[in-house]
Amino acid sequence: MKKLLCVFIPALLLLSTVSFSAFANYGEEADDGIPPESASGSFYNYDWSYDSETKTITFSDNGSPKLEPPVEIPDFSGYGEYESMEKTYEWNPEYPWFENPKYAVYAEKAVFDSSVKEIMNYHLRKFYNLTSLEMAPSVKTIGSDAFQYCRKLKDIEYNGTLEETWCNIFYGTAFQNDKSNWDGNYLYFGNALIIFDRGGTGTSSPFSVKDGTVTVADAACEFLGYDSLVLPDSVRFIGERAFLCSKFRNITLSSNLERIGEEAFCCCRYLEEITLPESLKHIENGAFSECVGLSVLKLPAGVEAIGTDESIVKSCYNIKAVEVDGNNKNFCSVNGVVFSRDKTEIVVYPEAKEDEYYEIPSGVKTVYPDFCNVKSLRGVSITNKVPRIANELSPIKRYFYMGT
Repeated sequence: MKKLLCVFIPALLLLSTVSFSAFANYGEEADDGIPPESASGSFYNYDWSYDSETKTITFSDNGSPKLEPPVEIPDFSGYGEYESMEKTYEWNPEYPWFENPKYAVYAEKAVFDSSVKEIMNYHLRKFYNLTSLEMAPSVKTIGSDAFQYCRKLKDIEYNGTLEETWCNIFYGTAFQNDKSNWDGNYLYFGNALIIFDRGGTGTSSPFSVKDGTVTVADAACEFLGYDSLVLPDSVRFIGERAFLCSKFRNITLSSNLERIGEEAFCCCRYLEEITLPESLKHIENGAFSECVGLSVLKLPAGVEAIGTDESIVKSCYNIKAVEVDGNNKNFCSVNGVVFSRDKTEIVVYPEAKEDEYYEIPSGVKTVYPDFCNVKSLRGVSITNKVPRIANELSPIKRYFYMGT
């Protein structure tokens, strides 16, 4: 889903003058001059309330199962009509605090109390008169577009450490538009680098972030022209697509890095080498996909999880083997192929591996790679029953043959 959304971003920008202008005054057309009454309710794991006297909307976590926000890919066939666009592009999901559009007009303050760990995508998007925001230190994740176009939002109180967020959470707010909140070309929020403005920057010097930064937000630093990257040891989390399509030739990662997000270094085609630190625990889908300059990748002993929906080295046509530290308790490498430690799962198969035929060991129960981009491969031998193919659309079965 995330990948598909990326495809439509340019289309959305092109259509912005048509689509977003159609509902630029969300909520205001419903304003009859009578403020909304106080209200409260529950929605999945959230309890919420609106106080009409203080004009404050408050959220707490009630411990119920977490909501996965319903965000659909736009169908642009009817984008010229407000209702059609609203139905096909759920820019404000059906959260109950959007059911009365007056909240977006009258609410001036939002509070997320100490029970809240995650703020959803689009959570308070287009609450135009929201001026202040209080988030307890318990908040670790802020979803995409959470406060986008809250145009008066400028006073934000938060003393925690964000572990995951998007670059656009404050887009169109007074906070982001106030240059006094920027550190040169960098916009930080607490310990997180939210976004880097590429305008007027050089290309030859190493790109770096300030010491003390813990998180690089999703899509924060895409398309950089710098030839190298240096991250301080304070950085623990690199977000999804954080450095997408950048021109780094070499990268120095934090010695305390714990997670590399989905497609974080995707299409860094000039990257020639990278050493993953021992602290690394999670490598998400496509983290190094299309890094065609890479020829070596070794997973350290501490890695606990590897994304399997998309190979971490997809379309890396010079990586013939992915090695794993022998002390890793979760994964191992056999002839350059990454297995789960008990060898019941094939996790990564390098697309530059030169074998014409590959024999799946009899103990394998699940295969994640689809083999379709392995140019040298002519057949996959199975000596026992056919293993489970994790990707149901994979063409891998056309390579299967019985025997050795």
